[in-house]
Amino acid sequence: MRKKNIKPKTNIKSKKNIKSKSELIKQLPENTSKAVDEVIKYVNDHPDEASGILQTILKTKGIPDDVFRDASIEMSRDKIIPNEAIVKAVKESDVSDNMITGILNKGQFGTETTGQLISQINDEKVRHQNILRALSGIYCRCDWYPSDELLLKALRNIGINGKNLERNERKKQSTDVDLWLRKIISKKMAINYSRYRYSKVFVFSDYFSPEQMIEMDFSKDVINEYEKLKTDGNEIEESDVTNGILEAVATNVAKNYQETGRYIIPQIKNLNNITEEEEKNFIHNIGLKSKRKLNEPEINDINNQILGKVRNTKKDEIIFNEFLSSGIIDLMEGLSDEDRNGAIKAIKESLARSIF
Repeated sequence: MRKKNIKPKTNIKSKKNIKSKSELIKQLPENTSKAVDEVIKYVNDHPDEASGILQTILKTKGIPDDVFRDASIEMSRDKIIPNEAIVKAVKESDVSDNMITGILNKGQFGTETTGQLISQINDEKVRHQNILRALSGIYCRCDWYPSDELLLKALRNIGINGKNLERNERKKQSTDVDLWLRKIISKKMAINYSRYRYSKVFVFSDYFSPEQMIEMDFSKDVINEYEKLKTDGNEIEESDVTNGILEAVATNVAKNYQETGRYIIPQIKNLNNITEEEEKNFIHNIGLKSKRKLNEPEINDINNQILGKVRNTKKDEIIFNEFLSSGIIDLMEGLSDEDRNGAIKAIKESLARSIF
């Protein structure tokens, strides 16, 4: 019986011919698009080499800078390659502001990476424009953030830190940045009202305090954003938002009362324009936050302060000291009640004639 010829077993899986980084750089096609494809294929197999390859591309003569830019953009869209590789390559290479802007424009980055790349831009105007673009993106994606805190973290990621900025840095913050902040926060509050019929106020106070919100008529902004949502959820009115902001102001007034023993209402624009119902709720919340019932004189005093009828105590003290030094008060103390009343009347009439 003949024996069959048995062939030795061969390994069916053939090894991939994986190029080294140096071989990849040497054999990159002249066509930018094809070169980028080769880079991405290689980096998908060697994600740890991504940053090094990008840096080598920039340093190698004959490779267009567009390859670095487009490869960075493609890497930002790739789930395997970490964005940290792009940031590291930019930090450790001589990358122009325009190239960083190009990467930011077309790349897909979170706010943390965006902020890190923006910080590498040297020209203040270019950096400013990229911040505005990032703010616009945050505004468009407001409903992506499940909490106020995560939204505020996104702002901090791109370098917008509210009142925590140093004074000279705050001065640099332009009006258009403030306008975007106003749009973003009012939209986030509108989303909160549409979902929960309520929105926190103090959480945004690093950017706008409750008192500033009243002065800015912030409730109108929130309602405008609410109407854009076209939601079938909770119906809210401007007074709902105003009452929420006033409640936060009331908390501050109550805290100040614990320190001074007096209810001091901030003299801010638009506070005297609130409705009677809003004023009633405001005064009620002041008492509630103070954990005590307000008496009638206190309520009247608060009402007067809301209307702007506040005595200037420092000016009163100056006038009193002037009367004291003139000797008029000493003279009046020696008069009878009738004569004193007559003297007071005469002084009032004399003052009235001098004023009018």
